[in-house]
Amino acid sequence: MNGQQPSKETAPATPSTAGVLASGATLQAASITVIVGESGSINITVPDAPAIVARKISVTLPDGTPVPNATVQLKNNYLTYAYTNSGTSTSTWSSRPKDTNGYLGQMNCAYCFVAPPKYATGADGSVTFSSFNPASRSSAYDADVAYDDGELNQNVKKTFTSITETVVMPFMAAIKVTLPDADPATPAKETDADPSTPGTDINVDATGGVTVVTDLVDEDKIPITDFSQSVETVNAGSSCEQGGLVAATDKVTTICASGGVAAMSVNETSRIQAMSVVSAKAKAGCKAMMTATTGSNGKATLKICPTVSTRYRIRATGAIATQTICVRVNKVPCVTAASVGKKSLTLKKGGVATFAVITKSTKIDVPKGAKVALVVAAKSKKFCSVSGTSVKALSKGSCIVSVKVTPKATAKVKKPATTTTNITVSIP
Repeated sequence: MNGQQPSKETAPATPSTAGVLASGATLQAASITVIVGESGSINITVPDAPAIVARKISVTLPDGTPVPNATVQLKNNYLTYAYTNSGTSTSTWSSRPKDTNGYLGQMNCAYCFVAPPKYATGADGSVTFSSFNPASRSSAYDADVAYDDGELNQNVKKTFTSITETVVMPFMAAIKVTLPDADPATPAKETDADPSTPGTDINVDATGGVTVVTDLVDEDKIPITDFSQSVETVNAGSSCEQGGLVAATDKVTTICASGGVAAMSVNETSRIQAMSVVSAKAKAGCKAMMTATTGSNGKATLKICPTVSTRYRIRATGAIATQTICVRVNKVPCVTAASVGKKSLTLKKGGVATFAVITKSTKIDVPKGAKVALVVAAKSKKFCSVSGTSVKALSKGSCIVSVKVTPKATAKVKKPATTTTNITVSIP
C-alpha cells in the first residue's frame, strides 16, 4: 500500500446465491471489520448462523380431532432471524429463503426486515417448517395460532417449549364422516382399502361412486340441523393438503382457494335436504350429490362419482372439515405430492408453451372432449402469463400454473369432477 500504515475498513456484505448454508440459513446482511495489510491474502469470516431445526406444530380440538388449515403466525422474530456477532463483525441470518421480491431486510436497521412468516396446517392438522431455536424471544409469545373461516374465529397465543408442539383449540363443531366398508368381501368392516398408503382410501362401488354419511353435533352432543355442507376436491401437494407457507392475509377460505381445492358447491345458494339425497341413491347409475343439509339427527348423506382417483373432503363454513379421503377408480391410487412435484417444464424468457407441449412434458392425462383451463397462481404472475391454453414466460424465475381438466359429461356422469394439476414452469 505504498508504504502507508495498515488501514481499518468496514465492508458490508450483501447476500447472494452463495450466501445460503447447507442448513438452509440465508445470509441477510453482514458487517465485517478487518485489518488490511500491505500484502498477502485476507480471509474474511462471516459470523456463522445458529442451527436450524424442523419445527412441527399440530393443531387439534380438545377431543384430538385435527384442525386442517389453521394458521400459525410467528410473532417471535428470533425464530426467523438470527443476529450473530464475532469480535467486531456482525451478521443477520434468516431461517427461510428470501421472499418473492428477493427481500429479507435491510442492513443496519433492526426493524427493517420482512415480518415473520405465516404457515397453515395441512389435512392432518400439522405443519412443519424451518426455524431457529432461540433461547429468548422478541415478543411476549411465539405465535398466534388461529382458525378463521368467516364464521368460526378462534385464536390461541402459543409459547413454544420444544420443536414439536400440539396446540389445542377451543371447541369447534367438526364434521365427522362414516365411510362404507372398504372390503365387503371380508367379515370385518374396514374403512381403508389400502392401509399401506397415507390417509384413507375407498374404492368406488358398482355404480362408480361412493356414499358417505356425515354427522355434526355441538359441544353438548346435540345434533346440528339444517346445516349445509359440500364435497371439495383436494389437490395433492398444495398447502391446503400438506400445510406450508401462506400469505399474511390468508385464512381458511383463501388458503384452499389458490389451487388447493376445487370447491364443488360450498358457496352455492341451493340446498339439498338430506332426505332427498338418500332417495337419490336408489336411482340407477351414479348420481353425484355434492351438497347436502343435515337432518334432525345431524346427519347428511352425499354421493361422490369420480371419473379418476381423486382426494376429497367435506367442508362447511362454520365447521371443521373432515379428513381427506382418496376415492379410487379402478383401484388406482390418488396422485401423490411427490408426483405433483415432478410436473414441470422449462421455458426461456419470452418463450411460449402450447398445451400440446405442456401435456407432452408433464404427462397430464386429458380425456377426449374434456374442457381445459389454465390458471397462474397469484404470486407467479410476474413470471408467466396464460393465454387460452398456452403459457408465456415473462421474466426469470419460476411460476406455478394450475391445469384444470373437466371431462365431457356423459349420460352416466352428468357433472364430472374437475381435476387440477399444478405444474412448475422454470424460466432460467
